[in-house]
Amino acid sequence: MKTTIAAILALGLIASPAKSQSLTPALDAYMQARESLGGFSGSILVAKDGKILLSKGYGFASFELAVPNKADTKFRAASITKQFTAMAILQLRDAGKLRLDDPLCRFIDDCPDAWKPVTLLQIIHHESGIPDYEEALGLGSERYAAFFDSASSTQRILRDARTKPLDFPPGSKFNYSNTGYIILAAVIEKVSGMPYASYIETHLLEPAGMTNSLISNSTSFVPGAAYGYTGREDTPLDSLVAGIPFLKGTAIPVANTDMSGSHGDGALVTTVGDLMKWNQALAGTRIISQGSIPEFFKPSFPTTDSVKEDGYAFGWIISTQFDQPYDYHTGLLPGFASRIERYPDSGLFIIAMTNFDAVRLSRITRDLAAAALGKPYDVPRSHRIVTLDSASVKKVVGQYRLTTGVIASVSIGDKYVELKVPDRFTAGLLPESATTFYAPFFEGTVKFTEDAAGNVTALTMHYNGTDRVATRVAAAPH
Repeated sequence: MKTTIAAILALGLIASPAKSQSLTPALDAYMQARESLGGFSGSILVAKDGKILLSKGYGFASFELAVPNKADTKFRAASITKQFTAMAILQLRDAGKLRLDDPLCRFIDDCPDAWKPVTLLQIIHHESGIPDYEEALGLGSERYAAFFDSASSTQRILRDARTKPLDFPPGSKFNYSNTGYIILAAVIEKVSGMPYASYIETHLLEPAGMTNSLISNSTSFVPGAAYGYTGREDTPLDSLVAGIPFLKGTAIPVANTDMSGSHGDGALVTTVGDLMKWNQALAGTRIISQGSIPEFFKPSFPTTDSVKEDGYAFGWIISTQFDQPYDYHTGLLPGFASRIERYPDSGLFIIAMTNFDAVRLSRITRDLAAAALGKPYDVPRSHRIVTLDSASVKKVVGQYRLTTGVIASVSIGDKYVELKVPDRFTAGLLPESATTFYAPFFEGTVKFTEDAAGNVTALTMHYNGTDRVATRVAAAPH
């Protein structure tokens, strides 16, 4: 995560619902607002009950040449690859070539003693204890780039993994491990007798009709694909929240991550339209028997709260949102981010792919889902930050009781005014006026109400299209 985003998140923890007949214009208006503020470059697809409501590109596939993104622009899917790797294991299980409870060492030559108790299912669910190579490198760091600036990075990852102890006894905890999915790719090669890329393309991509997708195993540029970019670290915070149109020089190109070898954790290059085909294929029998689909979305719940209430299935995180089941996964590589979501009870499917990694995809997809489901959301807008004198700042400091009874507090932090809601968040507040502040963390506003004498009596937090009022209960100490 780059400091342009980190600077916003460090501050701590913004349309009315669209009518069904106007969903497409509303969705597009939302995305155009994001694009105009420099908050999204990529492609979006939103579908409901199999009908595409929006499929469109925003921003640029090449900033240098001002080549626009389109609906069929290709992007690196990163960790969305994992559901394809996991599906391949299920296919091989159904073909009688392996069992999910098979020990990993059945398929790995020179298998270290530490791996002997590990099963394939534990790797799929990230419960193997095998350390994650990416966590040690730091995504996007110089060390990360240097590591991938060589051929056969998967062989290095597997060689290094063999020498390390497990993080915990297999099956006892959850810890996301990209290394585990590289190991699964090696298992697929061993069992199928095919290179990982060939197996995925032949047995998954082609049957699903994903003609614009491939497993990329080098740094070579893929025709029709977007180049990856990140944000400038020195961009002033007030400029970020005001919004910076693309092509203003704030996007920096990043080198393609070398995916040489069997990167079952992140080598897929695809389009939003092809991932729609993938989602549709999961409803049929072209990929796997329908009897195995429930297993594909069945989570293993960890014994710790590492992923809170969420469970991890076969390359899907199983959770709830808007009071209904919701399955999703994210992907992140330098210059690229992606997010796939499905709401099985509502027939809603969303895929967002971007070639500018300084974005907030979970916020974008949350708002698109809200629009499609008739829930409140906010269209992003520019925020102009002003400077307040100390007296104006001190006026808002104090404690405020929410309707739930929780006492929130406003105080002066090291750099910003801070709003703290216990057990929820501490949000940095940027002044737009003496009574209105912008909270970048939840992309909302905090407005303070004054009485006739100019005393602050309440605050209203507005985010996700909803107001939350808190009444002042204690003035700031003098």
